[in-house]
Amino acid sequence: MQWKDFLYFSKRERKGILILLFLIAIISVGIEIANKLTKQNQNTADLPEETQHKFQEYLSWQKGLKPKPTQIKSTFDPNICSLNQLIELGIPLKVAKNIVSYRKAGGVYHKKEDLLKLYNIDQTTYAILADYVEIKSTKASSKVKTQAKKQKPTQKFIITQKLSLGTQLALNDCDTVELKKVPGIGSYTAQKICRYRQRLGGFYTTTQLHEIGLSQELDSWFTIDSTRIQKLKLNESSFQTLVRHPYLSYEQVKAVFNFKRKHGKIKSIKQLQLLEEFDAHTINQLTPYLSFN
Repeated sequence: MQWKDFLYFSKRERKGILILLFLIAIISVGIEIANKLTKQNQNTADLPEETQHKFQEYLSWQKGLKPKPTQIKSTFDPNICSLNQLIELGIPLKVAKNIVSYRKAGGVYHKKEDLLKLYNIDQTTYAILADYVEIKSTKASSKVKTQAKKQKPTQKFIITQKLSLGTQLALNDCDTVELKKVPGIGSYTAQKICRYRQRLGGFYTTTQLHEIGLSQELDSWFTIDSTRIQKLKLNESSFQTLVRHPYLSYEQVKAVFNFKRKHGKIKSIKQLQLLEEFDAHTINQLTPYLSFN
């Protein structure tokens, strides 16, 4: 059959012939590769077992099946060498980090096999490292650990002298140090009281402590000076300032600003009572804190 005859085949037949030729070409290439591999195996069959193993490792690395073998420059002591020193010796970064991390965690390398305790060191990596590990002494690491324990600062606990029964503190003036002298109040509770006092602008009754979960048994330890309250200037304060107050919600502050935009400044608490967002309870809470000047 001449090549001109190919033109007389139907489109379907021509397509089939091309596919067949492509498959024949692939099979031919596969056979050639198999012959070369067989020849390589035959060439290494007479080599010593150790040489054959190294040759196979080289082929695996060349084909990308295994990472390139690690090349270590000299011996090292895993109990002494720093991270940078290990890397300079040719040890992979991940392995070097784990060697140092194990040591920082309190571990000591007593023998070469201790490297196998590290999760990223398998038998192959260990076989490469083992010939270069030279543990001179474990005393140096033990000494470092002992010094670290000695230098570790000891936490000192300060015992606060509590107030005697009948003593009272000015709730709007005392700081956390004084508050902790009250029986039943520790550092956390003292800070909690001060933070809430700042948000309110001051306390006008000891019962406000119940709003932050404190027991009414603490009421008797405090006196109230209502003149120490920092009042909110309702007509001058910003939206953000008003909404931060514990007794004002977003909707209530919004209603205040809408009222001022329509009717001008609010002159008294009675005008707030006209707004549906403010009930009697809220008005009672806010009265000590509002200024209409």
